[in-house]
Amino acid sequence: MVSTLDILYIVLALCAMVITAVIVVVGIQVSQTLREVRSISQNVEHITTLMERVAQIVFPGIERAAQGADALGSKVASFLKKKAEIFK
Repeated sequence: MVSTLDILYIVLALCAMVITAVIVVVGIQVSQTLREVRSISQNVEHITTLMERVAQIVFPGIERAAQGADALGSKVASFLKKKAEIFK
């Protein structure tokens, strides 16, 4: 005959198996999440490297364009100053 204590041990064993299964599933999910985080960090590193390369190419060109615009601005200013002096 099955006693109350035997039923409690069976319930305890089932609960222990369920808890173990839940812990294993959570562990697997955490492992996958860490793998994805590692992949994301590598992708961010690659994007950062590419952005640095683009910046090394683009910024000198922008600087040259800015210097050219500054030179053009000073030439236009001197031209307008000369024309203003002529009209005075």
